[in-house]
Amino acid sequence: MTLSKPTLPSTGIPLFDGYRASLVNRLDARDSRYELSLQFPDIIKEFENLPLGATRSAKIFEQDPYEGWTMMQLFHAIPDELLRSIVLGTVAYDDIQHQCHLPDYSEDGLGVYVIAISIEGRNGAFLNTDEIEMLTQSMATYLEAYEAAKVTKASRSRAQRVAISCSRVVDGQYRKNVTDEPYFVRSDAHADQVKTVISWFERRVANNSPGDLTFLHQCPLYVGCSRVLKDGLKDSCLTNQLDNMSRLLGFTLSIISSLGLTPKITKKVPIKIWQDKQLPVAEVLLIALSQSPYAQGGFNVQDGGNTAGTFNPSVLVASYQEVMFKPHLRANLERSLKDLDDRRQFIDNHATMRALLKDIVKIGGDLEAAVDQVRDQVRVFKESGLKSIEMKTEQLTAQCVELESNAEILEDMLCLFKRLKVIQESEVAGEVTGEGAAEEDAAGEAS
Repeated sequence: MTLSKPTLPSTGIPLFDGYRASLVNRLDARDSRYELSLQFPDIIKEFENLPLGATRSAKIFEQDPYEGWTMMQLFHAIPDELLRSIVLGTVAYDDIQHQCHLPDYSEDGLGVYVIAISIEGRNGAFLNTDEIEMLTQSMATYLEAYEAAKVTKASRSRAQRVAISCSRVVDGQYRKNVTDEPYFVRSDAHADQVKTVISWFERRVANNSPGDLTFLHQCPLYVGCSRVLKDGLKDSCLTNQLDNMSRLLGFTLSIISSLGLTPKITKKVPIKIWQDKQLPVAEVLLIALSQSPYAQGGFNVQDGGNTAGTFNPSVLVASYQEVMFKPHLRANLERSLKDLDDRRQFIDNHATMRALLKDIVKIGGDLEAAVDQVRDQVRVFKESGLKSIEMKTEQLTAQCVELESNAEILEDMLCLFKRLKVIQESEVAGEVTGEGAAEEDAAGEAS
């Protein structure tokens, strides 16, 4: 079943910009993972500007080409549909809408996981505009309780006592022992992080009208990394006291529960590792793809990539076998290899065209030289040959005039010759006539 792909951004998916938009558009275009990896420099830039100081994550991205392309290997191992949902932040919603849930890996062995929130009874959807407004107001009140807890009990104002009462309600959603000191905010640094989370929730509904009942399909994500996935995922559930859960994630779940809603957690395993060095790289990669740092609207507080170590070889072998038998891995690798072949062919074609261009330029130079030679010959012809022709033309013209004059003389001589001939013929005829008359006279006398 192919997930629906609405025009983005939308009311259900409000955050759609930066490298998130580029990655999703390329995924929808069925681009190769190599093509998608060309967005990694943008991820590095954004990481370098995060207030949590993600220098380790940025360094892991930058060093990957020199460390055996570990990140690229793991990137190819993530199923397409799950990757799209992670990038969009729609993991919980898409997992319900998908016919057989989003494809992922088993919870055995080592790897990284992603956690998403939805609300019970909404088919994977999150909160609506009004509910998010109540959520942020409750978070702001919780921060007031943190400040109020610094004041002695006897000196607290009524507003401060109300704020602390509200914070106790929030803390008591999943924890048994609550005090006046808020559990989820214990330092000014924690308070600043919550303020950032509030601003991101407000941004999600900034373009919505009050009273808009459309549920968001997009929710903040948390990325976890575990040497034993089953234990890590067990910590991220609502049946314990949230002791081992991400503080911002647990805080948000408690606030939602205090509003009378029932939050649900969706857990997916996008990456299993099969080499010791892969775990910190996998964590950094997934944090980046999901934009899960709190400064990007997620729930992760610390920089990733701090989970290096050596692991049980048999566990790594089992993970290797699981990953290598996944059909999406082969498909992703084939697309990238074809992409690289196409690019290599383009480079070869470009080199061929450059060689042809050089030949064309050389031929053009030869033609230009030939044209220059013809121009020189024309110039020489104009300067010398043309003058010679003009002189000969003048001579021929004079000769023609002389010939015409001679022709007239010859014509006159011919006419004279014709007249003389006529005269001569006349004289001859006269002589003949005279002889005949004499003969006739002689004959008469004889008779």
